[in-house]
This record gives sequence, C-alpha cells and structure tokens, in this order.
Amino acid sequence: MGLLKVTDWQKIFLRAGGVAAGVTVALAGIGLSIFWYSTRPKSWDSKAISCVSANAGAVYEYNTETRAMKVSGFSLRFAVANNTGRDYTVPQNVKLFKRQAATEALEEFNGKLEHAFLIPAHERAQLTLQTAYSCRVSDLDRGKESERDEPTCFHDALGDVSGFVALDEDNKVRLDLPTPTLVTSKDDKANGKNKAESLKPDRGDVFDRAAACKQADDFVALCKRQSVRPPPDSFAAHGGYADNLPEWTNPPSGYKLDATPASCEVAMEWQNFCRRAK
Repeated sequence: MGLLKVTDWQKIFLRAGGVAAGVTVALAGIGLSIFWYSTRPKSWDSKAISCVSANAGAVYEYNTETRAMKVSGFSLRFAVANNTGRDYTVPQNVKLFKRQAATEALEEFNGKLEHAFLIPAHERAQLTLQTAYSCRVSDLDRGKESERDEPTCFHDALGDVSGFVALDEDNKVRLDLPTPTLVTSKDDKANGKNKAESLKPDRGDVFDRAAACKQADDFVALCKRQSVRPPPDSFAAHGGYADNLPEWTNPPSGYKLDATPASCEVAMEWQNFCRRAK
C-alpha cells in the first residue's frame, strides 16, 4: 500500500486549521478571564465618601392639646465629602450598622435616612439620620412620669456606640461615620439661640406670617417624605383649616419636631391657610 502524498494545498489547510484551533483556545481563555473578572466579588469603596463633622440634636413630639414637647428621639447629622469626580446619591435604603464600643462588633442600627441624599462631585452635603428613643421615665409605684435630661438620655441611647457604618450594596460604597456630638439646649443658650417661638400665620406682622408659612412648607415636605398623614377626619386631610389655627411650638435652633400625624396636621392647616391667604 503506497503512502499518501501531502500536497502543498493540504499543508496549507492543515496549518490553517492549527492556527484556527489556537485562536479558538486563546479566545476561550480571554472569554473565561473576562467572565471571571466581571463576576468576581467587588470590594467596598470606603474612600469615595468621607465624614468631616458630626453632631446630634433632640427630636421632639409636640402635643397640641397639652402644649408639651417630649423628646422622641435624636437627629444625627453628618457632613460628608464626595472625593470622586462623579455625583453620588446615598440611597434611603442604605444598610445601617452601629459599632459596639466594647467589642468593636457591628450591629444593625434601627435609624433611618430622612430621604436619599445627592452629593455632587467634589462637594459636601449633610446626611441626616433619625433614630427613635424615648427619654421618659415611668415611676409605676407613684404613678408618675418624668423626663431624663438630654445628655443622660443621649448617653443611654448611644453611649455604647463608637461609630456607624452605612453600606450601599448596589454601588458597593461604604460610609464610616463617627459618633456625633450632642448639641444641647445649654449650648444653644450660650450661643444666643435658645429661643422657642410660637408662630401662627394668621397672627403677627407680614414677616411673622412669611416665616410661619415657610416653616409649614418645610415641615409638610418632611411629612410627605416620611409618608405621615394627618387624621382622616381633620381639616388638613380635606385641604382646609380651622377658623382659629392651632398653635405649634417651634423648638430652639438645632432641634427638630418629629413628623407625627398631629404635628403634620397643624403644618398642613397652616399651609392651606397660607395658600388661600395669598
């Protein structure tokens, strides 16, 4: 049996087939490399956003009937810097943790962002977290109730916390936040800011009315962001207001009122009055 003679054309085809096989293997290797790179776990970026200052203030719940203001929690305010060349939005559903001072362990934190916060590229913005915490102390034996002072209550709420961590899982951005410093009413008094006003848009001069109407607009916006609505049978729920507008105490500078159905009802009545009075 004679040997098969390999022609020049056959040699060319064999060589071409070998080259094609080599290219296929190389492309497969590149494809696997790209797949591995795109599916590998992405590390957290902890340098994109940094905190430059932090402070806290009490949040009040105002009882329109008794005219009493009770601390219902604390507002934690963080000034943060965007160190990147692109805009970044901290989502409202960011995952929050507090760091235990004794063990340095992270534990889920029950606070929440007021809303999503946009931080433009190379700019600073303030994030506001709100956490509910009652400062009331009940004496069951005497049937009496008292209120802890703000520093004591703040220490009870966050005294065992050495800092906070916020995780944006979608963008893999990590925010390391320090424990804020409490701004108390004594601090405000020393700075000449301890003035609690009670403004009503149907009282006072034109400047008082403008200030009260702006206060109502700002607070109604907060109520809407937090999905807090007034009682369904109220004037405010139907776009109206009472003939004699209810009073609403404005807390001292650095403090906030809690968005409750009662406080949102007053703010919405004021807003309705202001819109019709124009």
